[in-house]
This record gives sequence, C-alpha cells and structure tokens, in this order.
Amino acid sequence: MLKLLLQESRIRVLICALFSLGSGGAIGAAMIIVSEVIAGNFFFSIPHAAAFFSLVISAQILRYGANVSIISLVETITVRTRLIILEALKSSPLAQFERIAQSKIHNVLTTDCAAISRFVPDMIEFLTAGVSLVFCLGYLAWLSPMVFALAVLVLVMGIGGYLLRQNSAKSNLEQSRSQLERVYKLVLDFMNGFKELKLSPEKADDLFDRNILPGFLRTRHLLVNASRIVQLNYSIGLVLFFSLMGFVLFFLPHHFIHDTAIVSKIVVVLLYLVTPGGQFLYSALQYTKLQVALDNLEALKEKAISMKNRPKGTEVPGIKDEFSRFRQIQITGLAYTYPADNDQRLFSIGPLSMDISRGRIIFITGGNGSGKTTLCKLITGLYTPSAGEIRVDGKPVDQSNIKAYRSLFSVVFSDFFLFEALYGIKNPDQVKMQKWLDRFSLSSKLSIEHGRFSTDRISSGQRRRLALFCAVMADKPILVCDEMTADQEPGFREYFYKTFLPEMAAAGKTIVIITHDDRYFDQSDQTVILEYGQVICREEKR
Repeated sequence: MLKLLLQESRIRVLICALFSLGSGGAIGAAMIIVSEVIAGNFFFSIPHAAAFFSLVISAQILRYGANVSIISLVETITVRTRLIILEALKSSPLAQFERIAQSKIHNVLTTDCAAISRFVPDMIEFLTAGVSLVFCLGYLAWLSPMVFALAVLVLVMGIGGYLLRQNSAKSNLEQSRSQLERVYKLVLDFMNGFKELKLSPEKADDLFDRNILPGFLRTRHLLVNASRIVQLNYSIGLVLFFSLMGFVLFFLPHHFIHDTAIVSKIVVVLLYLVTPGGQFLYSALQYTKLQVALDNLEALKEKAISMKNRPKGTEVPGIKDEFSRFRQIQITGLAYTYPADNDQRLFSIGPLSMDISRGRIIFITGGNGSGKTTLCKLITGLYTPSAGEIRVDGKPVDQSNIKAYRSLFSVVFSDFFLFEALYGIKNPDQVKMQKWLDRFSLSSKLSIEHGRFSTDRISSGQRRRLALFCAVMADKPILVCDEMTADQEPGFREYFYKTFLPEMAAAGKTIVIITHDDRYFDQSDQTVILEYGQVICREEKR
C-alpha cells in the first residue's frame, strides 16, 4: 500500500505522515498534561489549560488534514488502477479475455478496490495511534521502568499472537473471496436464466439448494472463521492490557511504589492507552484484509497487462481508414485451435480459404458446432489465427493494422449484447434513424433521446432487430449477422432476406450472414458450407 502511495505522490505521503505524527504527538502531550493535573489533585495553571486545548484542537486539525489528503490520494490510485486494468483488458485478445471469469473482474474492481479505500483511514489511525503509544510509553518509562517493561511485554505478546494467527485468517479470507466469486457467477446464471428456472421448479430448486445456498453458507463460514481469529487476537490483547492495569491497581501501590501520585499518573496513562492501543491492534489486524485485496488487484492487473502485451505483438493504432476503400479480402489457409488449461487440443477449424468481395452477399451455413461462429470471429479479426493469413487487396493484416481491419465490420452476434446507447456514433442522422426504426418495426416500441434508448423492455426478437439497427447506424463497409432471423416472425425474415440484404449490397455494403434459412440461399452471391471446422462445399454465383 505504501509503495502505491509513494508512486503516486511522495510529497503528499510525507505531508500526511508528518500530520499523523504531529496529531499523535499532540494527543500524547495532552495526555501527559491530564495525568499531571490529576496527580496534582486537579491543580492547574492557565498555561496548562491553554496548552491542553491547543494540543487537542491541533491534533484534530492535523488528523483531519492527514485523512482527507490520504483518502484523496488513494481514491486517485484506485481509479487509476481500475482504468489501467480496463484499458489493458480493452486491448487484450478476445480469446484470452473470454477465459477470465466476469465475476472475478467485477469483484476486483469493486470489492477489492473498496477494501483498499476503507483501509486508508485505518492506516492513518494506525500511524497516529503508534505515535501516541510512543509518547505514552516514553512517559511511562520515566514514571516506572518496571511498568514500562510490562507494557512493552503486553504489546509484544499481543502483536506476536496476531502474527501467529495471521496466515490462518488470510487463508480464510482468500477462500471466502474465491467462494464468493463462484456464488456471484451462479447469481448471474439465476438472473440470465430466470425464464428457464420459472419453467422448471426442479432446476430452480437444484440451483438454489445445491449450489447458491451452500455457496453463501460456505462463504459465511469462512468469513466468520476469519473474524473469529481477528476478534480472538483483539480480545487476548485487551485481557493482557487489563491484567497489566489490575497489577498496577492492586499490587503496585503495596509492594513497589508507595507514591500515590505516581500510581495515579500510571493509571491515567494505562487508561489512555486503551484507545490508541486498541486502534493500533485493530489496524494491524485489518492489514490481513488489505493483503488479500492487494494480491487480487495486482494479480488481475498483471494478467490483464500480460494479455495486452502478449508475445505476438502489441496492437498499434495504425490508420483508421486504411482499408475503407477495399475491393477484396483474401483468406488463405486460415486455421484456429481453441486453447485449453490442461494443454489438450480442443476444437479446431480450418485450414480454409475464401474471398470476400465488396458489395457481395455471402452466406455461411452448417450444422451446430461446425465452426460458423468461430469463423466469424476469425474473419472479423477478433481471434488471432493459429495459421494462415488475411489480406486486404493484397496487403497482409497484422498487429500494425488489425484495428483498422476490425473497423471495417459491424457485427450482430448470436449472443449479442445490446448497449443502452449508440456509443461511438456522434450526431447520428435523425432522418436515417427514423427510417430504420420504421423499417425494423421499432418506432412504436421505443425512441432515441440524446443518443440513448428510451426503454429496454422489448421482446427478444425486437432486441435483436435493435442490435441490427445499431449495426446499420454504424455505417461500416461490412455487415456480419450471426443467426439474425433465429427469433424473428416470418414477415421480418422475408423482409430481411429479400429487401434488406439486396438494398445493403446495392449501397456498396458487403454482407456476411451465418444462417440456417436454406429457403433463402438463392439470395446470396456465395454460400459456404462448414462441417466440423472444414469447408465441404462452396457455391458461388458468377
């Protein structure tokens, strides 16, 4: 944590440290004045009172300044770290991004970052309490070296007990964090599959009774265990402290020190030690939670950055419109093999070759699992091929121009995600928007206000048509649709194949359609049939 803070601003960290030291010192000095006044039978002078109130006010002003400054600093760090992670993920290959659980990314960017933010005030209190302890112990050493030695022994025993049980608490916290990730994934399954669960009470009961419920209970058990260790350490520390207090009250006046004024001062110091001592110990215990949060944050950050800077090279911006006037895309010997965690080879596609000419309508078809969607991701540059190459008008597509190549495509995936706004489209043509909303029978269902859709409460078929609307409004040279008409009524299916596709082609757009609608295959200029990742037939109109 200190390393992160120093990397952000050494000067501000130094100022916060000085403020905390000053606050702790002022509180310790105020305690000494209180002790002297009580021991002196509450006799005090005006300078004593003025010094006391000045120290108290100064301590709180310094504490406030240190807390506000350090909180501002750490929030800047957490925001920047979130952005670094997201920026790295944004630049990462799709195939590697798909292998990271969404629940893990969500938990790191929310729960772990929040844990770091919460710890910072504790860190300031830890430092302030530490300085106050030093003042108190120094004063105690002056009053009674024996009691001072006993107080140090109590602190050493308390911190030693914490260190002995720290690994156990950390292990429980790490396991609870992993368990919570799995439960969050199940909760996402619950929300995304709500319709299926309503139709099958057995499935719903199985998901809840055998998965979600045990997951939450396991998480609770691990967190309670970690808290039990934390509270045990805290309670042992207090028992040791009050045992020292009992020794001072019941044995010290009779056997060691007969000056009641000194005993009173010692009692006041020990009473005062309760707050900073407890805060010191509590903050030390919170460090375990910080360790887990920082470990998770750094692990995801390193993974995201390593994905971005993979050995095959880093994508560079290139020229955005480099391929905008393309005439033909040549695909030669293209192949892809899905990676596996156990190094076993999974499904492969290719090698296959085909050409995509401007203004043509291309159908890709085949059975389930034949590789149609994988081919779509390869064609659009989302997957890096294991072999083969893609050329645009003879120019190879590589890391130096992959972004320019991807910018040729607007895609409606079979598992599309519908954003709440027309992101990336500035000042859209209102007439054009209204035209396509009418064509897709959406104008009566929603409107677009300031670039945002007025509602998302539309049917699945309407959502797919809205995704097509967004792709059309993006106005890219190539439109790719994966099972676009899967959940559409016959009227729209007829319009899509016999009116929409020819109109797009006439406007110079290249259309790639993944479909099973064999009754409309005559609408294509080229039909590619896949089976088990291989092209078994290619029909082309001359």
